Amino acid sequence: DAQESRGLGDVYKRQPFYYSSVKDPGLKIEDPNFNKEIVYKTSGRDGELLYKQGDTSRSRDWYFEASLRYQRKFGNHNVGALALYNQSKKYYPEDYESIPTAYVGLVGRLTYDYCSRYLAEFNIGYNGSENFAPDKRFGTFPAGSIGYVLTEEPFWKKNNYLTYMKLRASVGLVGNDNMRNNRFLYLDSYVVDKLDRDKDYKDYLDGYNFGLYNTVIANGAEEKRLANRFVTWETALKQNYGVDMNFFSDKLRLTFDYFIEKRKDILINRRTIPIYTSLNESLLPVVNMGKVDNKGYEVSLKWNDKVKDFSYWLDANMSYAKNKIVYQDEVEPNEPYMWRTGQSVDAIFGYVTERFYTEDDFDSSGKLLPELPQPGETVRPGDLKYKDLNGDHVINSDDVCKIGNPKRPLYTFGFNYGIEYKGFFASMNWTAAKEANVELAYSFQTPFDKRQVLYQFIADGTWTPETANTAKYPRLSSNNSNKQTSTTWVQDASYIKLKNATIGYNITNKKILNAIGASLISIKLTGYNLLTFDKLDFMDPEGEPNRKQSYPIMKIYNLGINVTF
Repeated sequence: DAQESRGLGDVYKRQPFYYSSVKDPGLKIEDPNFNKEIVYKTSGRDGELLYKQGDTSRSRDWYFEASLRYQRKFGNHNVGALALYNQSKKYYPEDYESIPTAYVGLVGRLTYDYCSRYLAEFNIGYNGSENFAPDKRFGTFPAGSIGYVLTEEPFWKKNNYLTYMKLRASVGLVGNDNMRNNRFLYLDSYVVDKLDRDKDYKDYLDGYNFGLYNTVIANGAEEKRLANRFVTWETALKQNYGVDMNFFSDKLRLTFDYFIEKRKDILINRRTIPIYTSLNESLLPVVNMGKVDNKGYEVSLKWNDKVKDFSYWLDANMSYAKNKIVYQDEVEPNEPYMWRTGQSVDAIFGYVTERFYTEDDFDSSGKLLPELPQPGETVRPGDLKYKDLNGDHVINSDDVCKIGNPKRPLYTFGFNYGIEYKGFFASMNWTAAKEANVELAYSFQTPFDKRQVLYQFIADGTWTPETANTAKYPRLSSNNSNKQTSTTWVQDASYIKLKNATIGYNITNKKILNAIGASLISIKLTGYNLLTFDKLDFMDPEGEPNRKQSYPIMKIYNLGINVTF
C-alpha cells in the first residue's frame, strides 16, 4: 500500500501494481537451482486514490485561563492575592471513544507574611466535572498552610551551627472524579450490537435470531452499568507537618516531613449485593463508599562543600508510606485472616505453601492419604501442598490469607553523589526499594500451555524426584492446583540500583576556546541502568512480570560534547 497522512490523522491511500520475479521459460540452464537471469512481470493494477479520515491519531485540545493578581507590602507586612478561572477541553481522549472531556474551575489564594518570619497561605478551588449530575458536578476544595522561621526571631543569636530553621504545617482537601477511566457515572451505560463474531452464531452476547434455523442475528443492546445520579467527587484530606534546618553555614541541609491522608467517598462498585439478583460488579452503579488511610514520612539530607579546587556534594533521602483500607464494602469472610479491609491496597492474597507432595503422601493406588487435608482436585508427587489454616481438613478459599506486600514499596531510598576538580566532574545516582513483592502468574505457572514458554530459571528449579530436596517450583504439569496464587509464586522485589553515572571534563583553556570562538567545551560520558542488586535474576524488579508487551529495561551509554559560544 502507498499512503500519505495529512491533517489530523487523515490518510490518502491507493493500491499500486507490483513486480514479481519469474524464471524465463526460454532460458536454458544446466543447474536448475541457479539462474542469473531474473525476469519480472507486473501483478495487479494501479488502484484509485482513496481517502480515509483518521480515527486513531487525532489530537485537539484547548485551554483557557484568566487571572487577577495582587501584591502589596505595608512596612513589615507582605500580602498577596490571586483569583483565577480556567477551562479546558480534550476532544479526542484516549480510551473514551472520542467523546470530548471538559473541566472548569475557579481558584483563589491569599498569602501573608510578617518579616519573612510568620507565614500563612489560604487556597480554595471550585471545580466542575461532567462525570457527575448537574447538581453534584461542582466541588469545593479548601487548603491552608502556616510557617514559622525561628531563626528570623530577634532573640535568635546568629551562629554558624544552626543557620536556618523553619517549622511548617498544612492541611487541604483535594478531589478526584475518575474511576478507571469510566465517565458519566450518573448515567446508565449501554452497549449496542456487541456480538462475538469469532464464535459460532449461537454464542452471541447480544442480539436475537428469529426462527428455528435462522442464523441471522438482529442487533441488540445490553445494559452495561446502572446509573447513580447522587454520585459525586471522592475526597482526600491531606495533612503535612515538616521542618527545614540548615547547619554549618548552610553546608548541611535537613528536611523532614510527616504526612497523613484520609481518603473517603472513594468511587467503588458495591460488592455485598446477593448473587441471585444477577447484579454483578460491572453492572452495579458507582457509589461513594470507599475509605483508605495513608501515612508516612520523608527525610532528606544534603551536604555541599568545597575545599580549594575540590568541590563535592552528597544527597540522601528516604521515604516510608503505608496505606490501609478502612472500608471497601466487603462481604464478611468466614475467617478473620481473610479480611482485605484493614490491609494495604493491592496486598497479595493467596495460599501458604508448606512443601511439595511426596510419594509417602499417597497410598498404593495413588490416592492422597485421608489424614491429610484434601485439596479440591487430584494431586500428584511434586505438586504444591498448601497449609490448612482453619483446620477443617479441606484446602479451599477459606485458607487464603495475606502473603505479600503490594508492588509499590513501603520504603524507598535515594543517594546522589557528585565531585568536581579542575574541570573534571563525576556524579552518580543510586535508588533502592524495600518491602515490595511481585507475583509470578500466567506463563510462569503454566509452561507449554497455549504457546507459553518455559523460563530457564523455572526449568532449573522445577521439582523432579532427583531434585525434590532443592526444588523451588512444582513439577511441570497442567495441574490447576499449582496455578493458584501462593507463597511459591510471590517474589521479593526489593532492589538497589545504580540508575545513572556521569564522568566528564570541562575545557576552560583560553587558547583552545579562543581558537574556535567558544566560551566552554564540555565532554561527558553517561550510563543509565548500570547495576542492579536484587533477588530477581530473571527480570528487572521495577518491571511487570505478567505483562507480555513490557520491554526489559536497557543499559544505555551516551557520549556527548557540548560547545557553548
